Amino acid sequence: MIQVTIEEAQRRLPELLAMVQAGEGMEIYAESGWIFRVGALPPTPIEGERPETGFGSCRGLIWMADDFDAPLDEIELVPAPLVRQRPPRPRPPVTGVPKAGQYEGRLIVPDDFKEPLDEMREYME
Repeated sequence: MIQVTIEEAQRRLPELLAMVQAGEGMEIYAESGWIFRVGALPPTPIEGERPETGFGSCRGLIWMADDFDAPLDEIELVPAPLVRQRPPRPRPPVTGVPKAGQYEGRLIVPDDFKEPLDEMREYME
């Protein structure tokens, strides 16, 4: 990442822009404390022109090293650090479950409660 002041960027602008176009990142530092990041965008395609797509359209953009499959000798396997497990949280008390006799005298149950509703009788026969 290139880091320059505003004065230096003004003196070396063509050189710095060529480096940014090549893929290098650039930060310009102002005296006020602001930091400006400069990046390059590819040119926009001409309206109506469609970019080439299909097999081989990315030829030359992607490459793989010849020794890609070679074993990695320099990498040392290090065991992963142990993760400290927390104890399980205590279960909250069970609420909302009525106890036997809790609502005695407060609920009014009709006498024909066990008989099916008239609308359901035809399905029960």
